[in-house]
Amino acid sequence: MGRSLGFRAWHGVVTVAVAAAVGVVINLVTDGFTWTMAAVVVGLVAAQAALSLWQGRQDQHDRRAARDELLGPLRPEVPDGAPGLVFRLTSPYSPTRLWGRGADRDRLVAWCTGGAAGAARVITGPAGVGKSRLALAVAEALPEGWVAGRLLAVGSLVERIAAAGEPTLVVVDDADRVAGLDVLLTQAVRHPDLVRLVLLTRDLKDLRPVPDVVLPHLVEVPLTPIGEPSDRERWFAEAVRAYAKTLGVPSPDLPARPVGDDGDTLLLLHARALLAALGRSGSRSWSLRELATELVTLEQRTWDLPGHDTEVLAEAITVLALTPTGTPAEALRHVPQLAHDSSHESRAVVARWAQRHRELPHLVGERLLVDTLTRTPELFHDQAAVSPLAHAYDTFPDALDPLLTAVTNAPDLTPVRLAELFATGVTGRDLDHGLAARVSANTKTLPDLAALVVPQSFPHLGCAVGSLAVASLRLVPGGRHALAAALDDLGDRLHAVGRFPEALGAHQEAVVILRDLSADPPDLAAALTRLGRSAQQLGDFDLPLAALQEVVAIRRAAGGGELVFALGNLAVALEDLGRLDEALAASSEAVAIGRRLPDIDDHRFAIALENHGTCLLRTGHVREGIAVTEEAVETFRGPGGDPLHLATASKNLGNGLWQLGRFPEALAATAEATSILTGLAAAEPDRYDAALAGALLNHSGVLRDLGRFQEAHAASLAAVGAERRSGDRRTGLATALGSHGTSLLQLGRVGEALAVFEEAVPLWRALAASHRPLRGDLASLLVNVAIASWMANRHQEALDTITEAADTFRTLADTEPARHGPVLAQALTNLGGMLRESGRVAEAEQVHRECVAVWKSCVDREPGRYEPSFAAAQARLRELTG
Repeated sequence: MGRSLGFRAWHGVVTVAVAAAVGVVINLVTDGFTWTMAAVVVGLVAAQAALSLWQGRQDQHDRRAARDELLGPLRPEVPDGAPGLVFRLTSPYSPTRLWGRGADRDRLVAWCTGGAAGAARVITGPAGVGKSRLALAVAEALPEGWVAGRLLAVGSLVERIAAAGEPTLVVVDDADRVAGLDVLLTQAVRHPDLVRLVLLTRDLKDLRPVPDVVLPHLVEVPLTPIGEPSDRERWFAEAVRAYAKTLGVPSPDLPARPVGDDGDTLLLLHARALLAALGRSGSRSWSLRELATELVTLEQRTWDLPGHDTEVLAEAITVLALTPTGTPAEALRHVPQLAHDSSHESRAVVARWAQRHRELPHLVGERLLVDTLTRTPELFHDQAAVSPLAHAYDTFPDALDPLLTAVTNAPDLTPVRLAELFATGVTGRDLDHGLAARVSANTKTLPDLAALVVPQSFPHLGCAVGSLAVASLRLVPGGRHALAAALDDLGDRLHAVGRFPEALGAHQEAVVILRDLSADPPDLAAALTRLGRSAQQLGDFDLPLAALQEVVAIRRAAGGGELVFALGNLAVALEDLGRLDEALAASSEAVAIGRRLPDIDDHRFAIALENHGTCLLRTGHVREGIAVTEEAVETFRGPGGDPLHLATASKNLGNGLWQLGRFPEALAATAEATSILTGLAAAEPDRYDAALAGALLNHSGVLRDLGRFQEAHAASLAAVGAERRSGDRRTGLATALGSHGTSLLQLGRVGEALAVFEEAVPLWRALAASHRPLRGDLASLLVNVAIASWMANRHQEALDTITEAADTFRTLADTEPARHGPVLAQALTNLGGMLRESGRVAEAEQVHRECVAVWKSCVDREPGRYEPSFAAAQARLRELTG
């Protein structure tokens, strides 16, 4: 810019001179015209025009130079004596073409050149998936007239681009770490014809909060690992040859063998290829950890700085990675061997060296970071280690301990560092448990941590922080109302991770406090609702009923949507107690009131529909139950729908369709429920494993009825595993074991089935003894146990067991014939067959006559549904009696 100002001063002098000369000419014209004078005038005007043109070009050159000060080249030149080898894994130095992303590239180029809406595209995906390679390919495919570069600094970049007047693509690496990103985006949307931003980040939610005005202009381009096994083999061979040529080494022989695994990123494939070109023949099958470790070793072998060993150099690179701002030489004071004042000159030398070596591929840089921080924990002091370590943990699970240390090693900073961790979007079960353990053991940060908002993706940490909040409020005089709220919140968090006894205790204490304070009825009702929910999970069905009846009484006074939801919860409690008619009445009232309320929340009303559908299905109103449940499913499937409720409703829908014999439709519904819950449980097993087990069991049952016994067995086995992981849920485990035993039985694996039943039966007996409505479930299990015992030639044991099952169903059918009549008839069919095979024909005839009578009553109650079973029972009786 100094050169431009100097030129402008000189240009001003010339302009004055020209004006003066013209003035002289004008004066002379009055005395007489000459051609010489005319030539002088024309020459001076031409000079002025030429100078103006030159000035304009110089101004444009300066504007471009100002813009380019904030943009880096997309493919920097490889400097002489470039350090190391692994830098060639980064996209600017990659020797291969773009693989498998041609369609993505073309769409992004069309967005740039075709005037499509949106100033920014956000390319997301895991580290090494190919985000930078795609962005580079887009930039290089732009037509003549476009400018492209990597963001170096936000500053006044957009203003400078606008001043230069040339359409510009700006690639923003690691956009989640860019300070001033919101400013850049806000400015870019004001110049849609000139500015296009391509932001690279692992997850869209990692981006710093951006202004609302910008959100409509952000469009995500998600990338996932690509390539079939044949693609990986082809790309691997191409990359090996390209790296060998670049490095000037012979290309090795490449036998046709598999390369890597499904889900490998392109960076992993490139890493395997680079190592193969260097003679590491086994690299095509190495693990991620083995690849990264070998690459780090390879890089460190090229490091050479006299007077400094490899460990010091690794520490220097690590410190600079953790210190994005400030003077590099000063930052290196954190390296133990460079900490003394006398090391100033050494720090400067090492800083210059580290600056040249710090740009490493994520795979290598993160491995080096983890190894160095594990070896030298002193580097954590005052370092911004949380964000880079969190990203490293996303790739390398052994980064957990360094990450936990980075978050918790300075108690006063723990709340701030937790907030920084949450902002990265990195989660994980081990990370959640590790943070919870460290926070629970550290009371020094109690006041600040108690106010921390913990995301749902850290449920165990949420419990630890909630416990600290409760402990803190116990010390506050006059803070009992806030304590009750904290207890309720803690109870919710404990419930979410399956710690039901503790959750119930927290909710009970909250209710006691609210009663003592004569709290507002709505607050008490909310606490009672939570109390009832936790008690239900512990198999205490009387306590929830009393609590929810009180809630309904409170809500009736105000009416509205809260009454609808209270009645729905009451219906569930009554259903658990086997009081199905009362449950149906409560759920029917809830739905009737809800349909009359124009402003009721659709999704909460869908929960009431879901409960009502369950009551209808359990009371034999199957077609009505299916219709209501389908209505709930459609709501949950819409915008803002809750995936857990969608899965539950789909599972219930599958159950209803199964009852009508519509097995393919039932299978589709249970498969959807299983798929949703599998995804949820993968992310948060403590929270969703129990629900997943229930969905798997329903799915297994439908598969069995379709004759797909191997798949049914796999589903039931997975359900048992999920239930064992989910903690102290005897009902769930007992159900899963029973289903799994049945699957084994249908595969003819009788001995294994009996072994599973031996574990399940005592569980069911204990449950049925404490909760009478579960007697039917016990009896159903006993039918299958009897069949297995008979197949194992344990005939008397089988007869005793099937007789117990039939007796139980008789008792239940006396009071609930619609529900228990069909299963009684099925038990009688098995009992009659076993008696006949045992030679006890008279007893068998008596049982078969009873069976026919039971099926007849079922047909009378529900015409069109049970006729085939009734006809089969009549045929068996005729065969027996001749």
